[in-house]
Amino acid sequence: TLSPDGTFNFCNFTVNNGGSFTSTSGTLNLRGALTFNSGSTFNHNNGTIILNGSGTSQTLSCNNAEFNLVVVNKSSTSNSLTVNSNCNLPLGNNPTLTLGGNSSYFYLSGTLSGSGTLTFVQSNGGLTFNSTAVLDPAFTGFVANNASDFTTAMNMNFSSFSPFTINYSGSSCGTSVTINSGGNLTLSPDGTFNFCNFTVNN
Repeated sequence: TLSPDGTFNFCNFTVNNGGSFTSTSGTLNLRGALTFNSGSTFNHNNGTIILNGSGTSQTLSCNNAEFNLVVVNKSSTSNSLTVNSNCNLPLGNNPTLTLGGNSSYFYLSGTLSGSGTLTFVQSNGGLTFNSTAVLDPAFTGFVANNASDFTTAMNMNFSSFSPFTINYSGSSCGTSVTINSGGNLTLSPDGTFNFCNFTVNN
C-alpha cells in the first residue's frame, strides 16, 4: 500500500499471481510496462495513473483491473503504447492522449472509456485499432490530426461525431488508412479527412 496522497514514479510495474497492490490516492507516474498477472489484485484507491514514458515502448497487460483515471502524456520521439485486450482505461471527459513526437505509435486491443471528444496528439506515427478494441459509446468526437497511418479491424462508426478529424499535415496527401478483415469505418459527413492511401483488405 502506497502513501495515501503521495506521488510515485515507477519505471516498470508488475503484480504477480497472489500479489495485492493498493495504489496511492494521488498520482502514480509510469514510464515503462504495466503487467498485472493472472491472480493478482489491484486497488486504484481513487488515484491517477499517468503514462509518461519518453522515447520508450510501453505495454499494458491489466488482468481486467479497475482503474480510477488514466492519463497518457508521453513526450519525445520513437514512442509506442500498446493496450492489451484485458485493459479498460478510464480517460475522463474530453481526454487528450499525448503520444509523443516523431514515430509515435498507439496499438489498442482493449477499451478506452470516457466521454466527449477523444483526441490523439502526435507529430507522426500510427494509430491501430485491433478487432477486440472498444471505444466508449459516450465519445461524441474524434480528432487525430497527425496520424500518418490509421488502421482498424474494429467497427468504427463516426457518422454522428462532431468534431471529427483524421489528417496528417506531414504529407501533401494526408493519412494512409487501412481497413483490415472485420473492420468497418463510417465517416462523419461533417468531418475533415485527408487520406493519402486508402486500402480495404479481406
